[in-house]
Amino acid sequence: MKILLLHPDDAPDLGPWAVHAWDLIVDLGFASPRRYSEWSRRSGARVISIREFAAESYRRVGDMIAQGRGRLLDGLGLDWWEIAAVWAYQDLESLYLAYQLADQLPRRSVLFTTRPHKSADLLSRALASRLHSFRNRDNVLLRTYAKQKALRQFSAGKLLEIAADKWDSTYRLRRHFEKRLTRSDGPVTVLPSAYSNVTRTLLSYAASLPDRLFLLVTTRASAKSRVLPDNVRAVSLAPYAVSSQVTNAEIEELTAAWKTFTDSCRDHDLLSKAVEFGIFDYFPRQLRNGLLVRDAWRNLMREQPVAAVLVADDLNYFTRLPLILAGQMGLSSAYCSHGALDGSLLFKRAYASVHLVKGEMERDYMARSGSVAPENIIVAAPAPVFGGAASARPRNLVFFSQPYELDGGRTCEIYREIIPRLCSVAHETCRQVLIKLHPFELLENRRRILKTVLSRADFEGVRLVANVAAQAVIDEAWCGVGLDSSVAVECALKGIPFFLCEWLDFGGAGYLKQFARFGAGLKMHSPDELDKIPEMVASYRPDPGTIKQLWSPANPDLLDRILFGKPSELSANGASAAD
Repeated sequence: MKILLLHPDDAPDLGPWAVHAWDLIVDLGFASPRRYSEWSRRSGARVISIREFAAESYRRVGDMIAQGRGRLLDGLGLDWWEIAAVWAYQDLESLYLAYQLADQLPRRSVLFTTRPHKSADLLSRALASRLHSFRNRDNVLLRTYAKQKALRQFSAGKLLEIAADKWDSTYRLRRHFEKRLTRSDGPVTVLPSAYSNVTRTLLSYAASLPDRLFLLVTTRASAKSRVLPDNVRAVSLAPYAVSSQVTNAEIEELTAAWKTFTDSCRDHDLLSKAVEFGIFDYFPRQLRNGLLVRDAWRNLMREQPVAAVLVADDLNYFTRLPLILAGQMGLSSAYCSHGALDGSLLFKRAYASVHLVKGEMERDYMARSGSVAPENIIVAAPAPVFGGAASARPRNLVFFSQPYELDGGRTCEIYREIIPRLCSVAHETCRQVLIKLHPFELLENRRRILKTVLSRADFEGVRLVANVAAQAVIDEAWCGVGLDSSVAVECALKGIPFFLCEWLDFGGAGYLKQFARFGAGLKMHSPDELDKIPEMVASYRPDPGTIKQLWSPANPDLLDRILFGKPSELSANGASAAD
């Protein structure tokens, strides 16, 4: 079988591979089934996406990570395999997808790739088949130009943060330019954050208990907040960092243990392949960095009268470590996802003693993940941050874009199927199409893509919005459209219909299905259904029962006991903490 592996930046009919006949073309990214049908018709070959096998990918990543737990412990008993392995979840997912595809292919398949790609290499290894590439290496000058062009789109402050994350990840330099806080007068709940959206979630919980003290600890500049509630103090983690000399002996010991650990993985199928293929080559460096960050957190938590730690992102070990340390120190620990759902629960260990969820939809998702005991899940949303009702005369038809490229998504194809149809609906209803960009998306890149998929008149009528809170956009929305964005829940809470593009659902977390199941969005099965938006909006009626299942504010007394009472005093029996 002659197979073409299509890089997400390439098309089957544009390039030197277009003149060849293929038995199968595999997109290493994803587009829509309609696009694959068109490509199949033009190429004469079946076209599929490698992400067709992604439905169980997050759980299978969890299976791989579980095989190594408990075998790489530091002096405090922290499991560094568990802490750092989750950073490789995307590469582990790619490995799983490659082997799933390999199981469907003849072992004597001949593989060609349009250009180098990690999934192409993984599939070649899985089939033990030589990989031929039409473009053996990228042009160095073109890559250098692309990097320079991308960097020019960031502000000076953002570039400085990127540089600090890369070259000063353990605060070796920054610790000299930040000051430690004086000791708080009373018990505090520590709020660790590395991102602005995480900070917003944590501060909303702090606002629910105005008579209690909270300490926001930021691990990078973008997590800082210009406005803080009166009961919140803020400090950077940097001044609490220590010299690497303090942990050199432990670093060497764990690095040696890592070598022993990798040798022992040979009997574990995909995990052994991950080690063999270099997926965990980053591990020794992250062990060193992680131990230094661990000690920075220990210093801070010893100096302050910490009652509890509340974490809203525990995939990043910079904010996961204080959650684990809280358990080691006998403190209360709580976790609340900064999004509507947390798919990483399908492959990570849950460390918090209590998991706060915003409603029944999230509780159900968390319970079915299998990583959290039902009795440790409490429905306790923070104080509502959604304001009042949406505008009485909403004008905008809002498309909530996402950084699809992170999973290999073909943004141009996704926009081509959705945006022109939204423009037609906007013309029909005398409204405007507004595209709300995710913080990870670059404005100029999205503007350039829009110019290729829209007529000049439509392009001039579309408004792109970046670096603006989603809430400001939602307030003026007539309806929302997207894939599996958490914004679907925010729209539902405001009584605004949100349409889920199910035909583009290639994710492994199952968000879209859960949103639809609990009424946070309405599924559309094909792009043709976008034409029916006006009549669907006209018939839409917000359901108070649905809203309650999505968002049930916490009882302040119970929330206070969770964060400021003794861990032994809280009986988390799974009952709702809502009024």
